[in-house]
Amino acid sequence: MIRVSRNIPINSPDEAIVLSRSQVWQGLQMKASNAVPFVPSITECRVVEQWDGGILREVVHAGERLQEAITQIPERVIHFRRISDKTPGDIFNELYYNDDGELTMTFTFALDIADVEPGSPEAQKLSQELEQSYLQSVQATLKHLRVLAKQGEI
Repeated sequence: MIRVSRNIPINSPDEAIVLSRSQVWQGLQMKASNAVPFVPSITECRVVEQWDGGILREVVHAGERLQEAITQIPERVIHFRRISDKTPGDIFNELYYNDDGELTMTFTFALDIADVEPGSPEAQKLSQELEQSYLQSVQATLKHLRVLAKQGEI
């Protein structure tokens, strides 16, 4: 299993558009329903099923077609349970205010990678590559949220 967790500040001093927790939450819900505008490595996304408090979606992520069951605690956590033969696992986006009062998102992923020995050099390399890829996705998401905020859509 590869597990990475990072704390990412939502707003930096040089940002022209400061996002509120509510705006980020609205955007994360939009991303859950259609991740294509938010995550460059997702090329297809459709909701398969919806229920109170969650959805099941099918995505094509980095060429792999998989399903994700998405549940949430409003304005706090979105949990993506990856359903995949190749890379099952969990992804969490958690919003909170840090000790300095700054809005922050903790991004965590824990994925089981087939045919990769835990702790091996291959696992370490893959972990670094995945971390960079997911961090780029978070940055792309925040950038898109600022566009939506500027347009008054969130």
